[in-house]
Amino acid sequence: MTRYSKPIKTMNVKAGDAMIYASFMTDDVELLLTTDTAYAIRFPIEELPVTGVKTGGVKGITLKDGEALVGVNVLQPDETQYVVIVTQRGAVKKMNVAEVEIASRAKRGLKVLTELKANPHRIVAVIQAADDEQVVIETEKGVQEVIDIQALTRADRHSNGSFKVDIATDGAISHVLTAKKEQKPS
Repeated sequence: MTRYSKPIKTMNVKAGDAMIYASFMTDDVELLLTTDTAYAIRFPIEELPVTGVKTGGVKGITLKDGEALVGVNVLQPDETQYVVIVTQRGAVKKMNVAEVEIASRAKRGLKVLTELKANPHRIVAVIQAADDEQVVIETEKGVQEVIDIQALTRADRHSNGSFKVDIATDGAISHVLTAKKEQKPS
């Protein structure tokens, strides 16, 4: 008889680390990894070697002390795709992923926001979204800001986006997710 209730260890995670994304994928996709300090790297999934189930994996992006990975996006190569970047200051921008050139994994990556000396932007979410979707940003005070992806103008890699949430009155951003646009009855 086989026991299905016994937990099975699938990977080693170092103290202080956390798994933020897991997915099944094919070997023809690309990954876009983004840090909270606005570094992003894009590379083909085939660059990741297959490892055993009890290993700790391989490095996808180089992090400095205090940095965290906040975005993992699976991309289809040769398609025009956009990500929506949301910062802790309430700024939102839609960026074409092609602006992050394909590179080798385990590098630092490219800046996707302009670094400000006073009150710099820190990314809280990087969401892949289509024009028929909306981004829903919720604050600690329960305020929701719903933004149509199609209504966002495309910003270049160096732009910090535009402010869509007033964190001074609405509170800090707590959740960011996508939702299909509601169809208006005809």
